[in-house]
Amino acid sequence: MSRFSLARVSLLIVLASLLALGIAWFTQYGLGFSPCQLCLKQRWPYYLAIGLGLSMHVLSRLEMENLARLLMAVVGVLMLVGAGIAIYHSGVEWKFWPGPGACAKGGGFSANVGDLMSQLGKVRIVPCDEPPFRILGLSPAGYNVFYSLGFALFCFLFLRKGGHAR
Repeated sequence: MSRFSLARVSLLIVLASLLALGIAWFTQYGLGFSPCQLCLKQRWPYYLAIGLGLSMHVLSRLEMENLARLLMAVVGVLMLVGAGIAIYHSGVEWKFWPGPGACAKGGGFSANVGDLMSQLGKVRIVPCDEPPFRILGLSPAGYNVFYSLGFALFCFLFLRKGGHAR
């Protein structure tokens, strides 16, 4: 892996993040599956990795390799956090543990009847414990566990192998 430059790997981080988000957006907007709150939280590490990857690219071009490598370590840690969120979400889907109250069916509505009537047409709660679909037994959250862990492993292995700035 050390034959890859930090500048190129930083762009690969951006592309891998965009790929993960693109799949999520396609599932949401193209296939019509609304995300739950945990689905949306799983996207944050990828949003942050885009900004960090672009920053790494600029820093590596400016020959500020140590700072760029630090950002890569941050991306690796972010991906571990993302894997943790995905593991939690998968466990909620498999009913191993309860999910957040705001993700429950019927949760998030007002107790006031007047407020409830006005909310009925506006609020759509997507339960976190019901995956939109499963492919080969895994939900999108389950696949995100492996994608995030692989992403983190890639970052840490690159740092260990000592890729060069340009």
